[in-house]
Amino acid sequence: PPTARPTAELRPGQGELLLQDDFANGDDWQLGQFSTGKVSVNNGHITLAVQSARSGLQSLRSSPLAANFSTEIDINFNLCEPLDQAGLIFRAVDSANFYRIMLRCDGSIRLERVNNNTFSVLQDWTSGSGYVTGALQTVRLGVWAAGSDLRIFANGSYQFSTRLPLSAPGQFGVFVRTGGAQPVSMYFSNLSIYAVDPAQVTPMPTATPGK
Repeated sequence: PPTARPTAELRPGQGELLLQDDFANGDDWQLGQFSTGKVSVNNGHITLAVQSARSGLQSLRSSPLAANFSTEIDINFNLCEPLDQAGLIFRAVDSANFYRIMLRCDGSIRLERVNNNTFSVLQDWTSGSGYVTGALQTVRLGVWAAGSDLRIFANGSYQFSTRLPLSAPGQFGVFVRTGGAQPVSMYFSNLSIYAVDPAQVTPMPTATPGK
């Protein structure tokens, strides 16, 4: 199960910068008009505008591919309802197979694995710390992964850690989902991805019961 206990070195093994995306153009992203809304890049960010009720949009970046990495991206929340969601996709094999970490406009956070378009919950909705979501807020969401070890951050604050069933390299991406009947538009900016050397990583300690 996920373990909410940090260590002194929360992102060990972080090395070379693989990508700094300022969204000057969208050449490496999946853009266009889709049945549920539109994905576009302009003014230094990528925007996902979902027009359909209780539906979503996602966009994958063609490169880089990475299994061991430390990444962060700014999620800029516009006007949104409590159950609207935005997040980061990682280790994507294709548009139907990936992991995603999700922030909800009520401040909750969740981790899922999507396998052939069917999702399973790895960490269910839980209250986050060190950040505020909702109207006109910006949250810098971070994911650190080495082998099966995964650690999640928001605005630099450690959220939780867990172990993943698969650790193959894959693509990165973003997504937005409406939680109700109203459309929602959110944008992402300042994506950075660093390599991580698993040989420099020590496992997170096991939580002591009752602490």
